[in-house]
Amino acid sequence: METQRLPISNGMDFLKDLWGFFRTRKKFWLLPAIIVLIVVGAIIVFGGSTALAPFVYTVF
Repeated sequence: METQRLPISNGMDFLKDLWGFFRTRKKFWLLPAIIVLIVVGAIIVFGGSTALAPFVYTVF
């Protein structure tokens, strides 16, 4: 019996699907909220694990 492997998708497929959703449903007003969430998430991830942590904590 052979096992089937699922194709590995990259992040670009997700971004294409997300852009298609925004374009089809006319939800462009959600873009700023998603961008802010991504930026805050990146600050939290990089702020806790790099030498930039003291500078990031002063921002908040």
